[in-house]
Amino acid sequence: MFTVNRPHSTKTLNAPAHEFHFCPACHEFYLENPQESSLFRGLKVCPHCRKQDNDLFAYWMNYKPLIEREKAYKVLDHGAFLVNDRYSYIAFRACDGSWDYTLIDDEGELVESGQIGDEKFSFMDAMEAVFVNEIGSIHHYEEIPWTTAWLLVNEWQ
Repeated sequence: MFTVNRPHSTKTLNAPAHEFHFCPACHEFYLENPQESSLFRGLKVCPHCRKQDNDLFAYWMNYKPLIEREKAYKVLDHGAFLVNDRYSYIAFRACDGSWDYTLIDDEGELVESGQIGDEKFSFMDAMEAVFVNEIGSIHHYEEIPWTTAWLLVNEWQ
């Protein structure tokens, strides 16, 4: 018998050594039958990575061309940021001059949505106010292309 402690999971696998497979995508041992990757011909991966391949295939075929053509906008009337490597903050200027915003966590769950500020509030003022009220402080942020952000917002409509 051969025992493997899996680093990313809580399970310990215990089986004869010849039954183990190693996934080159996630670098973990598994016991299920290997499956051919839908992204890379001839590459055998674990069932979990095969499922992710299907999701990534849809991304590469449908959304990546749109995202590549579009640069991240200057934040004048709309914008989106990944904040603290965990939250997606998406906002656009509403008709009354306030900011209409949506805050989504890294699990894809809606944290907060609403309107804040007025025409004198900048995008960054609004983002900081939302984070102070909902999460705490902002340590790090990077801009997200608007097309990507809009896909996230449409999941919640």
